[in-house]
Amino acid sequence: MKKFYLIMLVLLCTISGKAQNQVKPRIYVNPITYSSGSNITQTECLSASNNYLMGISKAKHVSITRGNEKISVQTATQKGFDYLLNVNVSSISSKKNKPLTKNDKETFSANCVLNHELISTKTGTVKFSGSITGSSTHEIEKVARFESTTKLNNDALAMIDDALPITASQINIEMADDDRVETAIINLGSEEGARKGMMFVIQQTKGSETTDIATARLEQILGKNSSRLNIFSKKGGEKKVLEAMNNADENTIITARSRALNSLAAWGKDFLKNLGMKTEDKGDSYPSDINRTKKPKVGLNNVYFGVQLSNDASDTFAKAISESFTDCSTIEAGKSNTKTIETAATEGWDALIDV
Repeated sequence: MKKFYLIMLVLLCTISGKAQNQVKPRIYVNPITYSSGSNITQTECLSASNNYLMGISKAKHVSITRGNEKISVQTATQKGFDYLLNVNVSSISSKKNKPLTKNDKETFSANCVLNHELISTKTGTVKFSGSITGSSTHEIEKVARFESTTKLNNDALAMIDDALPITASQINIEMADDDRVETAIINLGSEEGARKGMMFVIQQTKGSETTDIATARLEQILGKNSSRLNIFSKKGGEKKVLEAMNNADENTIITARSRALNSLAAWGKDFLKNLGMKTEDKGDSYPSDINRTKKPKVGLNNVYFGVQLSNDASDTFAKAISESFTDCSTIEAGKSNTKTIETAATEGWDALIDV
């Protein structure tokens, strides 16, 4: 028998003021273009376009219109759209791979690069911009190039999930017999665009600080306005998760997050696992001039992003990096605002890290 705890969260939804019967954001997709002189065939461009559109069409929490004509932000606003999506197939490249052994067959690797930007019609600002890459390997070069255009679906969907996330505003907790927080019922269902396999992060906000409590995966859509989440990756253990749920208020938030962003956060948590090797470990992880008989003093200098991400995405990644850094027990870690290596040396830092 499972134990049930009912907890009502009255939260602001990131897409609408109401969690249920919310108006889905409307996105107008301008006709997808491709870069001239990039050696892309019409068939390849059409395949890349269709697979990208198939990917974003899986995002049921938004309303997507595939346009037949290119329109401006102003026109999109006049037509009642919330966002304008511009997409360009930038390049499709291929190269011959050298066989590793005499028995290996010759193969070709291909990459399809697509650029996209999502613009808010209300503010005229870019909500998201970046590029995604589809990759494939095949014995026939032409096939490898074409298959690379079919690998864009998941990253296209991830962009929509992270740029325009949905947030739960109500929850029932289901406990296992041993008092573990096992599953949760949220008030997002088919009507709000919830879909099986969606990832969520449970967070608590105190002042300006936001702490991840757990990660969850949507396992079952129960109805128009309800779904069941499987809770895992419980940071701080069962007690902390249960305490957060039992004392849930407007500062406890359950937000959808793409699998790609969850992977980034997980990568951040493992970022420095090899940096502080014990003194008896073999290898040359430290430069020769670092004293291996004491903990190296290492400063986290800056975290840069090569693409423009939503604020939630960049904050999550930067926070995961920072937390993994300060949790590393085999180094003396700290936040450094040092601008140069020379200044760092005079301040006593053994190393600086830019991410």
